[in-house]
Amino acid sequence: MNSQQPISNQSEATVEPVPPSLDSSTSKLVYVYLSSSEPATIDELHAALDVEKLTLYPVLNTLIAADLVTQSEGRYSCQNHSMIEMTS
Repeated sequence: MNSQQPISNQSEATVEPVPPSLDSSTSKLVYVYLSSSEPATIDELHAALDVEKLTLYPVLNTLIAADLVTQSEGRYSCQNHSMIEMTS
């Protein structure tokens, strides 16, 4: 895994439990990454996770369809992460 963008304050980062509906290891990887980091572009996800962009697009679309991830202005974020930031 490429660690170009480490999570700041890793000891303080909280990761949402992986929803049981996610059966793909790549979906789980993307979900966990987005739930513990700032919103990311497709390029940032590709660099951080070392997952091909052609693989990321359908995974992200699946996560969006399941209401687990949102996309805004080219950046993807975990639904729960977005809600936590808005209430903080």
